[in-house]
Amino acid sequence: KDQELKGIEVYEKQQRKYKVWLAEEAGAKRKLEQEVKKYGADSQEANKAKADYDVILKKKKKPKENPKHFFEDTNVPTLVKHLSNCIPRAAISTSEALALFGGNGFQPDNFKAFLAFINKRWGYEAYDLSRKSSGGGVVDDGRLCISLMVHPDVFWDILGNKKGLLIKGAGSLARFLICKPDSTIGTRLR
Repeated sequence: KDQELKGIEVYEKQQRKYKVWLAEEAGAKRKLEQEVKKYGADSQEANKAKADYDVILKKKKKPKENPKHFFEDTNVPTLVKHLSNCIPRAAISTSEALALFGGNGFQPDNFKAFLAFINKRWGYEAYDLSRKSSGGGVVDDGRLCISLMVHPDVFWDILGNKKGLLIKGAGSLARFLICKPDSTIGTRLR
């Protein structure tokens, strides 16, 4: 809880600093344009305004991403980046899991990585992603909740194809609580 509050405070502080920087940058740019218009591009005044503008540009720090908790369609690099850089808590939650299963994160190679990731998080083991393209990160204290809703026919189709064999073979299916509530279609309560 303390780490979560700290993450939110850090994010909000970074956002405030970034807004101040944006205002400074806009003011310096306006001043440069005014000096160029008034005195000319090669004038001493314009050169000083340009130097001031360059100093402000060098101070730019892009804030961390918003420490959101809920993801609907995601992949392992995104989760690792979130859990290692922001708040060590996330949930994958969707009322239409077919969108998640059909997404880029669930293509054959990515799907295997996803299963390995959730298996390690279920066992509370550290997960180290070292990739040049995604920046990587280490998740050693992150909590992950997965709540997926899918139609029964889609569920049985997934379990019957190659992904289903991987889910069962990797032991991931045993890590989920699966339920099928009775249908209320056509039912009216008085």
